[in-house]
Amino acid sequence: MDSVLFWERRQLTPPASQAELRVALTPDADRQVVSLDVFESLDSTNAWLLDKPPVERGRAAVCVAKTQTAGRGRRGRQWLSPPDAGIYLSFGWSFPELRQDLPTLALVVGVTVKQTLERLGATAIQLKWPNDLIVHGGKLGGILIELRSAPHCVYVVIGIGINLRNPLNFDTTIHTMGGQPPRDLIAAGIDSPELTRTTAALISALCTTLPIFERSGLMPFREEWSQADSLRDRHIQWQENDDLRSGIARGLADDGALLVDCHGVLVRLVAGEVTVRVTA
Repeated sequence: MDSVLFWERRQLTPPASQAELRVALTPDADRQVVSLDVFESLDSTNAWLLDKPPVERGRAAVCVAKTQTAGRGRRGRQWLSPPDAGIYLSFGWSFPELRQDLPTLALVVGVTVKQTLERLGATAIQLKWPNDLIVHGGKLGGILIELRSAPHCVYVVIGIGINLRNPLNFDTTIHTMGGQPPRDLIAAGIDSPELTRTTAALISALCTTLPIFERSGLMPFREEWSQADSLRDRHIQWQENDDLRSGIARGLADDGALLVDCHGVLVRLVAGEVTVRVTA
């Protein structure tokens, strides 16, 4: 479905070029990012980086597209990417081995994105386990982490999609597809979202976050994630195999699993296995 052809555009700050992004990075991030590719159109920024050789440890590869024709979200869902209306960013990083706590990286990245957007003026951002950013009950953005094994390392690609300024009929399109109501950075309190500045800030923040995660895992980020938890003490439903189950969300376990009070029994939900929806 090529829905992007039918969306009415709103005026947006001109898209970033590779040179503009480089200039906007912090000096440390500029040194860490060894490749920075910017495309007018691409099937998937994650797919692009996954097809490339892994970067060396402590360095990053970045891919940005102004629109995606086959963007994807968690569990194989389509990620709609209207032209020049959002940030479609992937960030590649190598770990020396497969970490047991790697599933918590989406939570860490969520906190990083939230903090970065707040420094740019956004407010009221919450985090929905395991990988969504929420504003006023709607979806501002999402995170998709994919990986592949390579000789002597595990190559991880972090995909980030953020709505900067939604096209006028975007709500209807998403509703038709059964998705969460979309929100953008205007709804989050940024009157004039700047694509280059916001993209560069996210890249720079990830360059700081990934070494911290390598050393300390989820722990330095857990408290802020919990404070922004949009599911805490809410009734939720989740699909587990062929069963639809329900309970009350009770926050994170130490390993990043979601704890749910299911009729007096505390159940652990693992991010890769379930889809969670709020019911009350």
